[in-house]
Amino acid sequence: MTQKTLPCYRAILFAGMGALALAAVPTGVLAGDDPQPDLIELLEKADAATRQVRAVSYDVELFGIGSAAGRVTRIDGHVDARQERRGLMGAFHLGEVTGYDEPRGAFRFKGEYETGGFSRRFDVATDGEKRVRLDFSRNIYAEGGEGAEELVKPFRPLFMLEYFHPTPFSDEINGKSRTYLGIEKVGETDCHVIDVVYGRKGVDTRWYFGVEDYLPRRVERKVMMGETATGATVLQLTNLDIAPAFDDETFLPPVPEGFERRAFDALNSTLIAVGTEAPDFSLESSKGQTVRLSALRGRVVVLEFWASWCKPCKLVLPHMQAVHERYDQQPVDVFAVNCFEDRDLEDPGAELAKHGATYPCLLKGEAVAGRYNVRSLPAIYVIGPDGTVIYTRSGFENGFERDMNDAIETALRGAKMPQGSFQFTKQIGW
Repeated sequence: MTQKTLPCYRAILFAGMGALALAAVPTGVLAGDDPQPDLIELLEKADAATRQVRAVSYDVELFGIGSAAGRVTRIDGHVDARQERRGLMGAFHLGEVTGYDEPRGAFRFKGEYETGGFSRRFDVATDGEKRVRLDFSRNIYAEGGEGAEELVKPFRPLFMLEYFHPTPFSDEINGKSRTYLGIEKVGETDCHVIDVVYGRKGVDTRWYFGVEDYLPRRVERKVMMGETATGATVLQLTNLDIAPAFDDETFLPPVPEGFERRAFDALNSTLIAVGTEAPDFSLESSKGQTVRLSALRGRVVVLEFWASWCKPCKLVLPHMQAVHERYDQQPVDVFAVNCFEDRDLEDPGAELAKHGATYPCLLKGEAVAGRYNVRSLPAIYVIGPDGTVIYTRSGFENGFERDMNDAIETALRGAKMPQGSFQFTKQIGW
């Protein structure tokens, strides 16, 4: 079975949390009104239909519900994507695989998101070889090659990965359990709604599949607090077209009039290797406490390097908070390391708390970020009880919390993590 490491968030049954107004059974045709469909057969049809897709165009919404509502930056946009050829691994690396002599996927992400009370427009694209981003605030057209993935990376969570995955719904077919919740509309499309429990901690999902074509239109990935789902990140697709007409400018837009063309100055974004001893540091928290890494030997330490301007950092935040709460009574410490701010913040800890985080915020982390090879945000490290790195993540990737949680659980059981790069269950290279 090919495991998937995905974005979004599953079905939400909020025990004792009716105030969140997330219904356990969607409106429309209730599960008990008609005979229950064979869910394995339904998922197999979804898997087969999705595997046939070679190109997609859709309008997209990314947002949070429940406890994630105020923590996930809402994005409204449009996605165009074309898969040139389905390779062994290249398909779900989304064009970021090296060493494959084959055409790569092409992507275009356009839309708006709100940050700091201001609406920001974005337009980024890659034809598989070149990456470009239009900066509308400064009228800059930034471009680069393979080393310029940072131009596109923040918006890759808008792509529903299953569309270019070789076995899109194998995890759902082979999961622990499935529950049919009826039929609900996504946009103008009637969809089967299915809750899936995978049997792995904190990764359950609610899926919406078109009644007519079995293609996925929406996915909700849970934010878990222990055994309870308190919120979810939602990826919703409307106006789906699986036979779009693209031209040469779709994935390589021209330089708009009045824009300055600039080459992207690539940065080395390689984090320190798993199995390496984590560099020691001492930083002061926003509460005035001094935190020294070496004093935390015997405990699992989770570091999240972040800045207030960083949109993907807000997507990571609910999962860091979930870890903080889930392991509150266990030897696990979560820290937000503030760094690379583009403005003077009187209290970065208060800024973090505005988004619902209650774990400690460490200040002035630029030097520490340098020692940890942090070149883009967010960056996440999990450090084991013996002081060695057991997990790393650069950037936001939907579903990354599965592997992070696995690393923490393994460390708590006392098992030593393997040397070398930590292997995600599904490498997708956001």
